[in-house]
Amino acid sequence: PEAFYLGMYFMLAVTLGIFSFVRAYLLAKFGVNASESLHKNLLGSILRAPQSFFDTTPMGRILSRFSKDIYAVDLELSDFFDWFLYCTTSVAASIGIIMFVTPWFGIATIPLGLFYFKILNSFREVSRETKRLDSISRSPVYAHFSETLGGLITIRAYRQPDRFRDEFEEKVNSNTKAYYNLKAADRWLSIRLEFIGSAIAGCAAAFAT
Repeated sequence: PEAFYLGMYFMLAVTLGIFSFVRAYLLAKFGVNASESLHKNLLGSILRAPQSFFDTTPMGRILSRFSKDIYAVDLELSDFFDWFLYCTTSVAASIGIIMFVTPWFGIATIPLGLFYFKILNSFREVSRETKRLDSISRSPVYAHFSETLGGLITIRAYRQPDRFRDEFEEKVNSNTKAYYNLKAADRWLSIRLEFIGSAIAGCAAAFAT
């Protein structure tokens, strides 16, 4: 019996390792392909854009697309998708096991589910707008920094480095305010999700007794 259980444990460990490797490989490939496609389409659109596009579009916004957005697709998108799959399967398995053991728990899932979707819809609107403000306020930072490097000799010749530094810090502060609002919205959602998790644990314990 001991050898049987050790063999089963070995097979489960090997299977888990194989599935983990396949998952990591597919997510990495997905991120690289998405980033390559985005960069290729973005670069092609910029090279084929008319001169009027560069006259009306700030240079900082273009630099932001090639820096922050590409970074998000390269590193953040695959990690977020992996975390989404992990959380979805964990929550579905936990709720399924609880409902199998205590069927009356299904009654509590209705109001909790309605409350979850309500706060999710509220957070989606706020998150979309705060991310937009963060992106808009980040473009002047890139533009100002690029223009300062390009005219550094002239700025020093006219003894204006302090003025440009103050302007740059002001733009950075504006971007930090937008980013702070985004993180505040994340904390707002986190508190309510923790409340739902506590309510699920409390209801499961109450129906189990």
